[in-house]
Amino acid sequence: MTTTTARLTRRGALGALGALGVLGLTACGGSGSVTTGGEGRGTTEPAEKGTGGSDDGGATPAPSEDETSDAAEGASAGAGPSAELPVGAELRDEALGDTITIVSVLRDVATERQARAVERGGEVIYVQVAATPGTQYGGSITPSDFHINPGQPDEDNTTLTLEPEITAAGLTAFDSAPRRDGGNPSGWIALVAEKRKDTYTAAYIRPEAKVLGKDTVIPEFRGEFTIPAA
Repeated sequence: MTTTTARLTRRGALGALGALGVLGLTACGGSGSVTTGGEGRGTTEPAEKGTGGSDDGGATPAPSEDETSDAAEGASAGAGPSAELPVGAELRDEALGDTITIVSVLRDVATERQARAVERGGEVIYVQVAATPGTQYGGSITPSDFHINPGQPDEDNTTLTLEPEITAAGLTAFDSAPRRDGGNPSGWIALVAEKRKDTYTAAYIRPEAKVLGKDTVIPEFRGEFTIPAA
């Protein structure tokens, strides 16, 4: 288990947390850190993120022009994806004030970067996400918070290396939703299933966090949704 430290600010009263000013949170299994300065809200200092899927961990490098070109070829190769399938699941993280909506999915998406996974009987799935982050704390809702087959041996989170293929397909990749910015950012993430199934359970998972210097623990939030059959 990795440990991530986040510092958060909140405007006005802190309600159940019972303190004012800067709060420090320690999250188990998080993907980044958040710091604050002065009276403002948190600013993100991203830690190294795994690439998810069948790729190795470590930081995800920016794609080169050649890689982007390869992604465009891969996205257009092979059979096209299924028709867009509506989901409409709304996941509410009441503790942080976040709302994440799973809008729709595309199944059986053609891919070059995960071609071996597909050849072995797997599948690439695009998921359209819309986020309304809370304004009480800093930090971000990130693509790495989304998982396929949670709690199962083949659980995996978002495959960040497929972002160039998402873009090459004419879609907008979901980057992150910083709480300091508010708004309603949306976009697509890619999940890779090791074995194709008729339907899948997937989830948005925000890890448990502890307020530094206090006994207050914010429990993990886990919001599950179903990826429907094509």
